Amino acid sequence: LVGCDLLYDCTVPFGSGLSSSAAIEVSTAVALSEYAGVKYDKVQLALISQRAENKYAGVNCGIMDQFASAMGKKDHAVYLNTGDLSYEYVPVELKGVKLVLANSNKKHALNESAYNDRRRECEEALRNLQEIMGIEALCQLDPDTFETCQKAIRDEDCRRRARHAVMENARTKKAVEVLKQGDIEAFGRLLNESHKSLSHGWKSFIQ
Repeated sequence: LVGCDLLYDCTVPFGSGLSSSAAIEVSTAVALSEYAGVKYDKVQLALISQRAENKYAGVNCGIMDQFASAMGKKDHAVYLNTGDLSYEYVPVELKGVKLVLANSNKKHALNESAYNDRRRECEEALRNLQEIMGIEALCQLDPDTFETCQKAIRDEDCRRRARHAVMENARTKKAVEVLKQGDIEAFGRLLNESHKSLSHGWKSFIQ
């Protein structure tokens, strides 16, 4: 059995909400693959890294963070279907506009947060909706359909979480459209709407 000593040099602040754990997981998977001389597929490494987060870190996360770390491309956004892992690179032309990331020093740790609770609430909302319609995921609903069937979700908190998920999915699709048109202002408005939804829909009632 051969071991491996690794030294990490990371400029992503830990606990800042910038997916530092996914970056560590994916970089470790790449480094070990390179060290072993094994050919690897970046999508598969993202999936392996997600399993590490689920199994060892105890966070029931999806694939988004690990996929972005493994498949990110300069000056592009990744339009990802997390159901089948099909993806598309969408050009991001900032045209002199800058994205500013501010470190608030507010520590962010998913394994200590209500993330798993939010995941459970969305799954409960889906089960309620499946009693009246044949869907496999919340992303199959458009906003109008959700508004007509939301009362099937019996718990108010679960309904709120599901609404955020459905609306965020619609915003993502719209974001792809405006980015392809080079409309950064419209993209910015969608980002603002997303943050408002996170505050009032997804994160509400976190104590």
